[in-house]
Amino acid sequence: MDKLDDIFKSQIISSYENNLAFRYQLLNLFNNHYTQNIKYHILWLFFHSFSFAYPDNPSEEYKIETANFILNTIPKNLGGCGGCQNDYKTYINNLNFNVFRIVSSKQELSTFFVDLHNDINKKKFEQKNKNVTNVTTNFDILINTKNELLEPIFYEYNDVKNKYEQTDFIPLLETKFNINIFNLIENKSLSTFYDIFNKLDFKFADTKYNISFSLT
Repeated sequence: MDKLDDIFKSQIISSYENNLAFRYQLLNLFNNHYTQNIKYHILWLFFHSFSFAYPDNPSEEYKIETANFILNTIPKNLGGCGGCQNDYKTYINNLNFNVFRIVSSKQELSTFFVDLHNDINKKKFEQKNKNVTNVTTNFDILINTKNELLEPIFYEYNDVKNKYEQTDFIPLLETKFNINIFNLIENKSLSTFYDIFNKLDFKFADTKYNISFSLT
């Protein structure tokens, strides 16, 4: 079977190198997953950097804008990782939830997002293991040699805190994506965050063949 796998692998590589239509299809498929994954990570950069830069004693305006963002804006728009939207809704529904306690300080808000991130990672891990059953190895054309995760990724609060204290992501994200959550709060327009975010352009290029895709 190893010899047959090598033949199939060689044919796929040949198709990629010589069949432009196949190359476009394969890269487009990759880009769909790439875009979903990169948006997922960028969203968490926004959420965590915002929460760790949040005031210790926020104004009422900050509290109201942020509470509405957590209760109404995120549940309707959270994307980037497949079922994260449903996981978020389940999380806040099952939580002994007091949104005005969560938005009352930096400590409360940052803890909320770290705990939420860990909960979603746990659910993603459980769903992945549940769905992977009876996987055939008859055609191991492309093999991932990296070891599978044996448990969900878990972030310690202090580790996340140190990361965002060491690097100020707020100006970096603003320079790259022209979004500053604090400016949105001050303009009473935090609810428009996803309207702006969903218009961001993510690109992946196949430099070997000078192929570039632009995904919005």
